[in-house]
Amino acid sequence: MAYAEAVFASGGKFGYCTDEEEWGAFWAMLIGHVWRPPSRHIMSEKYVNLVYNKVDGGVRAVLGSVIGGCYQYDGWTGPNGDQVFSVLFGAPLPFYLSSFRISGRRESADTLVAKVKEQLLLVECATDGSWQRSHNTGFVTDSPNVNRSARTKLLEADAFSFAYGCAAHAMSNLCRDIVKLPSVLLAVAFCTMLAKFFHGHHLPRAHLIKEQEKETPRPPTMKLFSPTRWTGAARLLTSTLKNRGTITTVLFKAKQRAIDMDFPTSLFDAVMDNVNWDSVAQWEPVLCTLASITNYLQADTTPLSGVHASFLSLEASLIPANFPSTVRDQVRSLIKARYATIVTPAHVLAFFLDPLFVQFREASRASAVKPYSEMDAAVCMEAAKRLVRAASEAERATVLTQVTQAILGTFPFLREPAVRQTRQLSLPHVWWELHADGAPPELRAVAAQIFSLAPTSAAAERSFKQRSRVHNKTRNRLSDNNADKSQAIIFNKRQSRRFNGGVLLQPRTTRMEAHVLDMLSRGSPGVEGGDVYDAVAGSNSCGGVSVQGGDGVMEDDEGDDVLASESVESVACAQELISRMIADAEAENV
Repeated sequence: MAYAEAVFASGGKFGYCTDEEEWGAFWAMLIGHVWRPPSRHIMSEKYVNLVYNKVDGGVRAVLGSVIGGCYQYDGWTGPNGDQVFSVLFGAPLPFYLSSFRISGRRESADTLVAKVKEQLLLVECATDGSWQRSHNTGFVTDSPNVNRSARTKLLEADAFSFAYGCAAHAMSNLCRDIVKLPSVLLAVAFCTMLAKFFHGHHLPRAHLIKEQEKETPRPPTMKLFSPTRWTGAARLLTSTLKNRGTITTVLFKAKQRAIDMDFPTSLFDAVMDNVNWDSVAQWEPVLCTLASITNYLQADTTPLSGVHASFLSLEASLIPANFPSTVRDQVRSLIKARYATIVTPAHVLAFFLDPLFVQFREASRASAVKPYSEMDAAVCMEAAKRLVRAASEAERATVLTQVTQAILGTFPFLREPAVRQTRQLSLPHVWWELHADGAPPELRAVAAQIFSLAPTSAAAERSFKQRSRVHNKTRNRLSDNNADKSQAIIFNKRQSRRFNGGVLLQPRTTRMEAHVLDMLSRGSPGVEGGDVYDAVAGSNSCGGVSVQGGDGVMEDDEGDDVLASESVESVACAQELISRMIADAEAENV
């Protein structure tokens, strides 16, 4: 009581009390006869509200001043069987807004659309609501049927300028499509069989670890991939290739009875067959490229232009010349089909307005993987029309004229000699503000709106991880309100630190982006690309980007848990296992 009296007399704060009225109530309880300490629930709720209001105030100030904006939505099934959707908004750095719930295992598109429209009221427009300051520029989700239907309905209701699918999910599905090819399926099945035997059994694993310790550098652990993240197959193939020597040594010692270990004869025959290893070495760089590009697209600072550039670069690098022409055509058709599930005119316009890709405009015009038949200029015009649909007739004509001139290279500031020195100094939305000397204000506004769009919904996926840390087994009685606010505090404090630390002002020096430039230059003779970062068979990186992680990760790779109960003793059994995983994933996606 003496300490409380001293603190109260000094005017300081004590416990959860934040003003004089609360102090008065606290003091009355303290000196009263029936005083009891305030409950942990009350103190926790007051503290959460206090911190949340402080963090939310800073976030609202940032979001109210941005130009453009993109809403990211993603859902997961809660412990009660209801669908929980996280809502994020940013331009381009996303911040957590709220979450909402839909009862039932399967939500309907109409219910989702109604909930989305409610969330639009959470962000107040900074000015008069003109197209140049509009916040409802983009809407991105993953692509189950209900989300595709919801995106269509939202566009028809004119709630957003653009609504499209997540590029990271499209890349993961493209990887799954490529794994279905017979030669790739055989390579993945061969690696799956080895990983199951050496990583899933105690004695073989112990012998393999002993041999790995003799190698310098030590080979990585072979780990199975989860069927929810198909790009994890790249890590499986890479780790298997790096363990080829240790695997062969262990099996030879076991065959000669130098070590006590039983193994199937079919396993030894498969390891001794060079055809299996050649197939793994052939497809490992392809899957590594896909995994690295997926990680690149999931980063918060990756611009929308990176999507079109990535799919164009796959056409040049994902189809090695030593593949049969039928396989090359098949892979090219898979790339085109997956890009068609997410592409919008905004993706193409962002590519043409990005100074980093100015020299590769002809590669886009000549590409065979574009999922549209119109000319690039016509597609860009369609995107510009969507942006200025609410503007006056004169303003629309001005914007369309300026966009046409930008695409044709009429403006000197957007030509190759002018952008060569500045294109990597900053992200495109900052470049248009600082380095686009002589750019018309309407064209600057178009660029600001386009580059406020996010290429993926990976940030919404990452917010689920924060939710699992807030509402877990040891904190399982949190109310929904406290859980939502705690999630917002954790996620938004990190994003605020990044925003205030100048993450959006950093130069474009990522190795994966340089690798994309190099891949584009391969398909554009006479054009210099970025630094060459080849995907070498047997490496765990592509373009300097590790396949094992990235700035954005869709899900944790829990392949060991998913496949731990499966029995794989031959390549045929492994092939059947991979085929079943693909069928299950397709059934869940319907």
